[in-house]
Amino acid sequence: MGASFYLRELHKKKQSDVMRYLLRLRAWEYRQRPAVHRAMRPTYPEKARKLGYKAKSGIYIFRVRVKRGNAKRVAKKGIINGKPSNQGIQQRKGSKSLQALGEIEVGKKIGNYRILNSYWVAQDWVYKFYEVIMVDPMNQSIRNDPRLNWICKGDKKHREARGLTSATKSSRGLGKGLRFNKTKGGSRKASNEKITGKIQKLLKVKRRAGVLKRGASACTKAILGGKSGFMVLGGDVSPLDLISHLPVLCEEKGVPYIFVNSKNDLCDASKRKLP
Repeated sequence: MGASFYLRELHKKKQSDVMRYLLRLRAWEYRQRPAVHRAMRPTYPEKARKLGYKAKSGIYIFRVRVKRGNAKRVAKKGIINGKPSNQGIQQRKGSKSLQALGEIEVGKKIGNYRILNSYWVAQDWVYKFYEVIMVDPMNQSIRNDPRLNWICKGDKKHREARGLTSATKSSRGLGKGLRFNKTKGGSRKASNEKITGKIQKLLKVKRRAGVLKRGASACTKAILGGKSGFMVLGGDVSPLDLISHLPVLCEEKGVPYIFVNSKNDLCDASKRKLP
């Protein structure tokens, strides 16, 4: 076990006396500095390396300070000219996370670098502090590195402003406006529904071909009999003991399996009345 393992274990225990003291000192130090400033080395080296940082020419760490709390709506003299459901002034929830806002702020400040990733380092009652890994696309060591030269392409400019980094991907959605990041087009739910639709089509084809096995007992017999295929399980089966043995059995026999959101989806595709 290397040093990164011990650092990771230490950083996990944020409520320990050592970490509470360190975080308090770091937050005080970061408050004295500008909102965006360069860090000579990463605060959490094991976390930075996991996200793509390497101590080489062309890769830099910038630290950013983001104010915590909800946004306040601009309303002159409290007049909003709307219905009571739209009268929120103080508790306006942002569509982007604070980490995503920090990345965008750094991207505006240092526009000639590309953002690779970011991570949390400290926080207090007023601010959250993040460290952003940035790459110089004009550096020859980066352009010659096959693992990093993809970020030198022209379409990788301001990835953070287009929802292409890890922090900003979760805020992508359809349309514009408040809370549009909750729409189906930019969420995992949409992806799950797309996969479920493909599985339903495949189950219908297998049902018409007469090779579809339905029910826990029939599927168990098929797996133990050595038949090839894959298994689809409903995620809301109750009680769970009915299918709890099937994933273990699939892993033992090397049979791939997948969960879908609802057992009703399986019933519709397989024409089975009782889920």
